Amino acid sequence: MHIRVTPGQIQPAKVQESLTVMRELFAAYREGVGFRQGYVAIDEGSGEGMVVTLWDSEERALAATRRTGPLLAKLGPLTVAGQTPVPPRAYEILLEG
Repeated sequence: MHIRVTPGQIQPAKVQESLTVMRELFAAYREGVGFRQGYVAIDEGSGEGMVVTLWDSEERALAATRRTGPLLAKLGPLTVAGQTPVPPRAYEILLEG
């Protein structure tokens, strides 16, 4: 299994709006193949956080980003101005506790 981690910073006033988009995104992931679980963790005061998703393979984890590009684009206006987008990274899970 693999996790995909995407860090970022949402405008604090837009956190709830971003969660609406993330719900849509997770629904789209569930329609595809290989998605297992997803988490959104945000410090509501600063808007800093990350999205962590669990996939059955690295290929499917990274392919999901290409497939859901239009939904991901909805997050752009919600991020902190001037933030450089950080591409998602996929990691193999070597130990689970």
